[in-house]
Amino acid sequence: MKKFAFPLDRVLSWRHTQVRLAEADLDRLRAEVRALDQRCTDIAQAVDEASKQLLGSAVTTAAELGALAHFRTASTAQTARLAQARAALDQRIQLQIQAVMDSRREARLLERLRETRLATWRADAAREIDQLAEESYLARLARGELRAS
Repeated sequence: MKKFAFPLDRVLSWRHTQVRLAEADLDRLRAEVRALDQRCTDIAQAVDEASKQLLGSAVTTAAELGALAHFRTASTAQTARLAQARAALDQRIQLQIQAVMDSRREARLLERLRETRLATWRADAAREIDQLAEESYLARLARGELRAS
């Protein structure tokens, strides 16, 4: 009996590599989303901190209030740009999730094919062993080494 060999093992390995690459791209995109979310949080905290400092001071000038208003406006605009970037990233993430699922499906298809071929090979091997045992028994019986019951 010859050793089991799956001719598509290299293709299966390549499919697994594709899955890992697609998952790595997805992880990278999710890290970008976390970074954008962190930047939004940092901006909001900076505005809150500036407001608290200004309101906590004993004397506040009109220039300081104008600067705070300008800072809030700029922060709102920056947060809106970050929200747009996040929406675009969310779309890319959805596309990448689909790519990961497609890659996994293609790899799983080859894995199932390999499992099917291995099961067939095992069944053939078992049949071959049974056939050899039967032939050996019959040969020994024919030579008179065994007595027929």
